Amino acid sequence: MTNPAPYPADTRAKGWKFELDLERVRQSDTWALAAPDLRPWLLMLWATAWEQTPCGSLPDDEALIAARIGMSAKQWVKARALMLRGWQRTDDGRLYHATITGLVLEMLANKDRGKTRKAEYRMRMDAERVRLSAGVPHVSHGTDAGPTCPSPSFDATGTGTGTGLKKKERARASSPPVVSPETLTAAGFGPLVAAEFIAHKQTVRAPLTERAWDDHCREAAKAGWHPVKAAEKVMAKGWKGFEAKYVEGERRGAPVLNADVFAGAI
Repeated sequence: MTNPAPYPADTRAKGWKFELDLERVRQSDTWALAAPDLRPWLLMLWATAWEQTPCGSLPDDEALIAARIGMSAKQWVKARALMLRGWQRTDDGRLYHATITGLVLEMLANKDRGKTRKAEYRMRMDAERVRLSAGVPHVSHGTDAGPTCPSPSFDATGTGTGTGLKKKERARASSPPVVSPETLTAAGFGPLVAAEFIAHKQTVRAPLTERAWDDHCREAAKAGWHPVKAAEKVMAKGWKGFEAKYVEGERRGAPVLNADVFAGAI
């Protein structure tokens, strides 16, 4: 009986990076069985599958697979058994590998968490804007009537301008500015991840100011992590910020490759 497809047919990476844990790759049986000249072809095969629709799959057409990765028909015939090791056909007529499928499912879960965080942040910001536009101040001193206690004034529309609101506005005006998304994209962040990280820091009441950004990059470097990977860890764990000591128990990965993502032997 043919197994069902693991996710919808329109699933795409849409800029989500395909990242490898090189240690796990080197320890995999397929990598061990591959001759040195075939290993680059394996990497090309996995990367090509990541770019397909649905993400992480291959067409059930060996000539087309060979053409996609740039391998000649003669080379493919000699290497096909190794190249297709672990790939299985599902009911949508395409080929899937358990390890690559696991990466796609993890990507989808991360995207869902990101959407939830953004939706919650928008709801909080909308509620704050409504509160401010209605002139509802925070609880403040001096609300009783009396000659020495100024009371909030209201215009013809009933909008308050109490001192509690003014204090908050002054505090907001004096707060250090948050770094721009362009600062993060210049450091290797994708636009979506940059926006999500800035929003997350606002949500946990630890805005990504220039000082906070410098601290993030310093601690990421101390842990041997890329700032993007450190930011993804912060969002996944719901932390206020990243510190190298938080991940002392995890193996250090290369700055560009994410050692947490590629799980399972290929």
